[in-house]
Amino acid sequence: GLDHQKALAVLGRNCDANTALCSMPIRYTNTLNPTTAPWKQGDTKLDWQGVEAGQGSGAQGSPLDWTTNIWPSSWGAKKTVAINGYGETPINLWGQHYWLLDVEMDCSKTYNGWFELKSFISNGPGWEANVAQANTPWVSNNHFAQCGKINVFQRGQSNPVVVGGSF
Repeated sequence: GLDHQKALAVLGRNCDANTALCSMPIRYTNTLNPTTAPWKQGDTKLDWQGVEAGQGSGAQGSPLDWTTNIWPSSWGAKKTVAINGYGETPINLWGQHYWLLDVEMDCSKTYNGWFELKSFISNGPGWEANVAQANTPWVSNNHFAQCGKINVFQRGQSNPVVVGGSF
């Protein structure tokens, strides 16, 4: 979503009074993963508010699906995002262990196509460390992504792997 303080300063949106002003309506394109499907149900916004009413037990925000660029035979029967909702996918050009948020979103709710995000790992280290990404609309401790594009980040790394490649 959008940072509440910056949305007020830059856009005049008081998101503390109405959090919907800084959230992006989303719809998941992949609901095949049996682990994340319950967490996707009822998750209709990309925002900073955490669990939404109706999300499955254990959800702590918008879930991502594990991906890899290759599935070694030593892992057993191949799993793919297209069939299983996780695993090998042709859009992963970067390697093993990349996590995918594949949603349709309302880009009119962004700031000139930009929005912010940060990862949170449940039952683990929690929030991602602050980053300092260059060439963004404003200074933030979060990653910036562009709506309608493939955005690839590494956890805790300031420089994105790629922001581009329209869908």
